[in-house]
Amino acid sequence: MAITNQERVGKAVDLLRLGLAPYVVREFASTYKDKALAEARRA
Repeated sequence: MAITNQERVGKAVDLLRLGLAPYVVREFASTYKDKALAEARRA
């Protein structure tokens, strides 16, 4: 069966999320230092 556009976009978003997660975590920790976890919970 053919893959739908929605499935294609969903897979692309999942791959993007996996690829960007380490960068986002690193930058968030760099910005908020010791308060990164509290800021993440607040957001």
